[in-house]
Amino acid sequence: MSYDGIVTRAIVDELNKTITGGKISKINQPSDNEINLIVYNNKKNYKVLLNASSNLARVYITDISKQNPLAAPNFCMFLRKYLQGGTIKSVRQNGIDRVIFIDIKTYDELSFEVDRTLVIELMGKYSNIILINKEDNKIVESINHVTLDMSRVRQVYPGTVYKLIEDSKKDITIDRVLPSDIIKQLEKPNKLFKFFYQNYTGFSPT
Repeated sequence: MSYDGIVTRAIVDELNKTITGGKISKINQPSDNEINLIVYNNKKNYKVLLNASSNLARVYITDISKQNPLAAPNFCMFLRKYLQGGTIKSVRQNGIDRVIFIDIKTYDELSFEVDRTLVIELMGKYSNIILINKEDNKIVESINHVTLDMSRVRQVYPGTVYKLIEDSKKDITIDRVLPSDIIKQLEKPNKLFKFFYQNYTGFSPT
């Protein structure tokens, strides 16, 4: 099964039911592209796996434990500094796209409340995990940096303003699909799924 926008919607719904209102008690990074959030909620610990690998980016709740490195990577240290002890306010999706936002209430060194968002982009080779300040939408840190030399369209590194990946396809949650368009596709064998995949974001080719 492809990890498309529809699967992402189901994952977001599950996370909202299980970890919203919970507190982030631990953060680990067992591998280069993977983060584990341990969230305590309703007298239970949930391990949320966030993976930004190019070939198998995914997010889900797991019971599997992995060995963590003796020295935590820099990105993990940033997340611990800014998010550990924070409370999850909501989990949301960008339309039907493969982008998940985890909104977290945290506190700064002076105990002032600060809202931050952990963004997980499940976009194949463009997959990323990005921490942003919600107030100004600026990136604090990301697991993968994208500089101007790497992309003239969109940069991802500390201090830049976070922007969504541009998509030429339509958002089916906003754009109305006309019944006449669907009927036309039904007249062509095996063409209906291509109609949605080619025109609307969040659909996989299979």
